[in-house]
Amino acid sequence: MTAIAVDETFIGAADLYIDDVLAGPTRDDAVFRVIEEMGTPQYNGVRGPLARTDYKLRELAEMEFTLADLSAAKMPIAIPAALVTAQNADGRILGGGFSSTLAASSAVGATNIKLTALTNLAVGDVIQIGPSGPTREFRKVLTIGTVGSGGTGFDLDAPLVNAHANAETADEVESTILAADSAPGANNIKVAAVSTYAVGDFIRIGYPAEAEVRKILIVGTLGAGGTGLTLEVPLAKSHRSGDNVVEITTEGGSLIEQSTSRRLIDADYHKFELRKAGVSGRERRWTILKGVNVTNAEYTAQDTEDPISPRIQIQSRINPDVVETSPWSIRVIPAA
Repeated sequence: MTAIAVDETFIGAADLYIDDVLAGPTRDDAVFRVIEEMGTPQYNGVRGPLARTDYKLRELAEMEFTLADLSAAKMPIAIPAALVTAQNADGRILGGGFSSTLAASSAVGATNIKLTALTNLAVGDVIQIGPSGPTREFRKVLTIGTVGSGGTGFDLDAPLVNAHANAETADEVESTILAADSAPGANNIKVAAVSTYAVGDFIRIGYPAEAEVRKILIVGTLGAGGTGLTLEVPLAKSHRSGDNVVEITTEGGSLIEQSTSRRLIDADYHKFELRKAGVSGRERRWTILKGVNVTNAEYTAQDTEDPISPRIQIQSRINPDVVETSPWSIRVIPAA
């Protein structure tokens, strides 16, 4: 015989932290519940359940909330393992850097482009090819040839995804490279240079098919052994040392697609924490250490300018590396 008990707390609006980084305030009521499935054996000759014979078959915690705004970087929270590709954000043009136009049209898949000038262009520079909009692309220059439609052109580090017409712009943008590999779930990256970055800047990390956009929280020191750049939201993908890091003007748009894998990896689980200040000044924290969204990602089109605000239900999972550790907690933090 089993019974299910639900201890539920209605929290009201609270601040949501994901992996210890503030994700923003919730809308409507946030709910935290602990679900326990109990086992109670039956004994012949005994009229009812015996004390000290009950046992827990299963226990988990759930957290339900509505985010005030779900940015592209946070989208994999609502759709676990979703592939999110950064799009449509313009690079920050490097003052005094290379600026030119295409000397001939370039086809999809091209790895070489023809340019009308090469002043201030060097191997390793990252250029934005095409005007502002969905067709512009970022590429690193691998070799420098000769100018003009009949010249040897300039080799790129990756094939073009879009076609570009003759006379489209090609401008150098603020950029650096990763100084070390970065794994999924990392909220800090090591970079070869930090002088052009500031807190609040947006950066585009990785090559075209793997690019992610993140906002900078802390600017540290350069190099593989430096403190690097701390990001607002952890990375969803792996990136290699030497991958491009391009400074962009805004967060831009995103392309969200189905994952190629059915099994979730460790980076798809996150720490979720609701924090709310009490009237006494003490802060209450409801925490799920390893959680994943278990509801459908549903979005309704409306004639409104309100941001995307899906209702999300997070369910706890036990960490297989430390199965004896509780996957959830409720704390009251003393007033300062």
